[in-house]
Parts: sequence; C-alpha cells; structure tokens
Amino acid sequence: MKLQNQNLYSVLKNEVYWKLFLVAFVLLLTGLQKSYTAANIDSLQSILSNTNDTTILVETLIQISDEYVLYDVDNAIKYAKESYELASKFDDNELVIRSGFTTIKSLMPKGAFDEALDLTKELVSLSREINNKRFESDAHAFAAAIYRRKGNSEMTLKSYDRCRILSDEIGYDLGLAKAQTGYGEYKEREGLYLESFENYNRALEITRSEKSRNRDLEILVLKKIAFTHRYLGDYDKALEQFIEVLTYYESLGDIVRVADLHNNIASVYWDIESDEKAIEYWNLAIDLAKKTNNKDALANAYQGINIYYRFNGKFDIAEEYCLLDLKLRNEMGDIRGLSYSFKNIGRNYQAKGDLVSAKSYLLKGLENAQQLGQQLKIAWMNQQVGRLLNDMNKPLEAIEYILKSAELSKSINDIKGEGASYEDLAQSYALSGQMDKAFESQKKFTDLKTKLLNDKINEETVKMQTIYETQKRDDEIASLEKETLLQNELLTQSELVRNLSLGGVVLLIGFASMLFYNSKQKQKSNNLLSLKNEEIAEQNMVIQESLEQKEVLLKEIHHRVKNNLQIISSLLNLQSKKIKDNNVLASINEGRNRVEAMSLIHQNLYQNEEVASINMQNYL
Repeated sequence: MKLQNQNLYSVLKNEVYWKLFLVAFVLLLTGLQKSYTAANIDSLQSILSNTNDTTILVETLIQISDEYVLYDVDNAIKYAKESYELASKFDDNELVIRSGFTTIKSLMPKGAFDEALDLTKELVSLSREINNKRFESDAHAFAAAIYRRKGNSEMTLKSYDRCRILSDEIGYDLGLAKAQTGYGEYKEREGLYLESFENYNRALEITRSEKSRNRDLEILVLKKIAFTHRYLGDYDKALEQFIEVLTYYESLGDIVRVADLHNNIASVYWDIESDEKAIEYWNLAIDLAKKTNNKDALANAYQGINIYYRFNGKFDIAEEYCLLDLKLRNEMGDIRGLSYSFKNIGRNYQAKGDLVSAKSYLLKGLENAQQLGQQLKIAWMNQQVGRLLNDMNKPLEAIEYILKSAELSKSINDIKGEGASYEDLAQSYALSGQMDKAFESQKKFTDLKTKLLNDKINEETVKMQTIYETQKRDDEIASLEKETLLQNELLTQSELVRNLSLGGVVLLIGFASMLFYNSKQKQKSNNLLSLKNEEIAEQNMVIQESLEQKEVLLKEIHHRVKNNLQIISSLLNLQSKKIKDNNVLASINEGRNRVEAMSLIHQNLYQNEEVASINMQNYL
C-alpha cells in the first residue's frame, strides 16, 4: 500500500533545487572541504616540522586528525594513533587520554569496534589512576556506544550507568547529557518510545542551557529523536529533524557524518514509498562513504539499497549489495547490523523462490536480534519467519512465530506492527483450516488498522490546527527575518559611508559651530523682537481700550443730541397748537422744520461709519 503523504514534506518540496543539489553535492562539498582543510593541515604540518616540544607535537597531531575525520577516516586514524603513541612515551596522562579519545572517534566510522573498545578500557583505567572522573565518565560513554554496536545490551547499560554516576558526583552536565542520550536510545531499542523521549528531552535541556550549551551533542540527540519518530511512523517529523542535522553537518563540512544522514533520509523516503528519492540518497551516501573511507555509512547504504532492487525484481543486483553489506558487518564485528543483513539475504532468497535458504538466513537474523535483546527487531524478525512459513505452506509453524510478533508489538505499543501480525495470522489460520480464528484475527487487524487511521486523522487535525494558529507568528518571524537581512545590508552600507565620512568630520564640526553661533544670534534677535512685539501689543491694547471708551462716549453724545432735538421739535409742535396768528404759526413751523432737518443730518451721521460726510442723495 502506497502512503499518500507527499504534502508532509514541505522542506523538500522544491524538486528542481534538490535534483541540482544531488548532482553537484559531492563535487562542491568534498572539493571545498578538502581545499579548506588542506590549508589548515598544511599550516599544522609546518608546526610539526618546526618544533620539538612534545606537548605541541601531540596537540598538533590531534588537530590534524580532527581535520581529517571530517572527510578522510583513514588519515584521521593515522594521525590520531601517532598522537596517542607519542603522548604515551611521556609522563602526561591527561594528554594521553585526550589523544586516546581522538583515536576512538576516528576508529568508530571505520567500524574498528574491537580496537576502539580495547583502547577505551585502557583510558578508563588511566582516568582512575589520575583520579579524573570527568575523563572516566567520557570513557564510559564511548564504551557504551561501542558495546551497543557489538550487541552487548547489558554492558551498554552498565557503562551508561557508570557515566551518569561519575558525572553526577562532580556536577559534569555534559556527561549527564551523554548518559541520558544513551538511556533514550536503549529504551527506544526496547520499544519504550515515550520513556526514550523523556531521556532525550532531559539531554536537550542540558545541551541547550546557558551553563552547558553544546551544539554538537544537541544535534546528536536530535538525530536520535528523529530515529524514534521514524519508528513511530511520524515521518514528517523524522525527516524535518534529519534535515536539520544534515544542514548542521554540512555547515561544518563534516562529510563523514553527511554520508550517514543521507542514509537516514533515504530510509524515510523508502518508508513513505518515494522510491526514486530513496535511491538517489542511497547512491549519494555510497559515493560519499567511499570517498571518506567511512565503512559504517557504506554498510548502511548497502543495506538500504539492496531492498530497493529486491522490490523492483532485480534480485541479482540486490544479492550483490546484500553480500557487500554482510562482508562489512563481519569485518566490523557489528552484531547489531548483522541482524538486518541476514534478514535481507533471507528476503532476497524468498523473493527468488529459494525458501529453504531464505528460512536459514531469517532464523539467523532472529537469533541475532534475540542476542541483542531489541524487542522491536525481535518482533519484526518473528513476523518475517512466520510469513516465510506461510509461503512454505507450514501455517501451524508460522502461527507460533507470528503470535510472538503480535505479542511483542503490543508490548511496545507498535500498533502498525501488531496489526500486520494479525493480518498474517489470519492467513495462517485460514491455511490450517481454522476459519473461526482466521475471522477473529482478521477482525483484530481491521480494528487496529481503523485505530491507526483514526489516530493519524486526529494527529493531522491537531497539526493543521497548530499550523493555522501559528501562521501569523510564522509570518511575523519571516517579516522580522527580512527586516534583519535588510538591516544587515544597511549596516554594511553604513560602514562604507562611515569610512567615507571620517575625512569631513572637522568641516562638519566647524560648520555646526557656525550654525550654532548664528542660531544663538538669531535667538537673541528673536528675543529682542519678541519683547518689542509684546510692548507694541500692550500699547495696541491700551489704544484699543481708549477707542472703545471714546466710541461709547460718542454714542452717548449722539443719543443725547438726538433726545435734545426731539424735545425741541416736540416743544415747538406743542406751541404751534396754541397760536392763532398765521404769521407766527408759520415762523414756528419753519423753526420746527429746521430742527427736523438738523435731526435728519445727525441721524445720517451717527448711523454711518464715515462721520466726516453724509450721502446727500439719501438725505435729500
């Protein structure tokens, strides 16, 4: 069944970019890294040629190994061993231990686990002799990682316990983070995913704290978490974190680890059945692993790519890769990896129809998984053996293995694996004629499949809600990033402007001084003018008040003149009523008319704003 989850991987949605990237990656990364590192190595080599100081020689050899371990494992081992041998000849145990750690780090990608483990034991003893618990803690962390690859679960756990106890005694936070990381991986292999997340998160808290910040260890923890997400079927989260880890190692030019990350990304693409993307990354991993002499990454790539060819019916090519993988696993003593090597060879024989040979190799793979004690791997191998027995028409034998697979899957909460086991059980019961049990098993498979689907729907619903709620925040962050980029560009330009401006500083100061003086003079003049204006305003106010008073007085005069003329006119009018003589009456009327004429002139004067003249036409 093909998974339809392409929309989950927005981080890789630009197919054109990634196609070009895959074509040019090896040339760009290896070429640039070698060019850059070669310059560093040449510089360090010159130090080796010009000093006889043992400490400087050992330190320089360690640095050269650290440079080579990014892209050439063999040379890294060579210089690391030289540093260890030279340091061992002199009485500086701390320098011996540090050069020993460098040697172990270079041996791991080569798959030289036995040699690395022997050296680790020596470093543990030496750390105890000098009573350096920090070095001893680190040595136990190295030992635990090696025991894990050799399939010794008991010693893996004991070594991480010792690392934790020592780190706790001296307050060594990074040692505690390493122990928590180891516990997380141990529990993840046991199928205890929730508990493994708790351990990983404790390690992240330490590596991200201000006191013990360590980006290298943080990235390693994120890689472990990505594996757990993949096992749980959370492929988008797994891919997102694998890409973050890949980007970090690319930024360091660490091609050795980049090869490993391409294997991890290829595996996720295979899980979502994006076959072409998977084969691209596996081929790239093979190319990088060969160029860097990274035997561990090469074996992982062989192990992945043979599955691709088997599913595409190219069994001979698949078998070649299976045998190459098996050869490398045996050379390295990688017990953990051998389980899948045997499984892949057995599945290839099964696909070709050689069921007897297939059964032999699948049982070897199961035996190997049981030796490791990894519950998830044991469940898978039991399922593979059961399916083969169904193909061999041996359903009663198959039921035993598949039931074991279902029980283990349930115990580690692997719903997908449990459901697949019940589907296989239904086939086994049907082949053996137990139709009631076949129906019951098929129903359990359907129920588990429905539960898995509902869980996925709920998960996607929550995810979409989260995306919706955080969209504005993401937009704001993007806006801030653009603003920061713009500010950086402006800062670069401002530096150029600043440099060009230094020559004109003196002129600017002089010009500013002149402006300041003129400003002071102008301010002084403005103050004087302001005082004058205030005085004028006060005078205007006095004049205005005087005018208003005179206007009131003028109105009063007009009013009294008007009243007086009215009284005179009224008296003459009263007097005229008693006069019988016409001549005297005519004189009185003439006087009254003259008074009225004067009154009319006065009226025209005080009703008009112009008191010096009147409108003669209106008056007449």
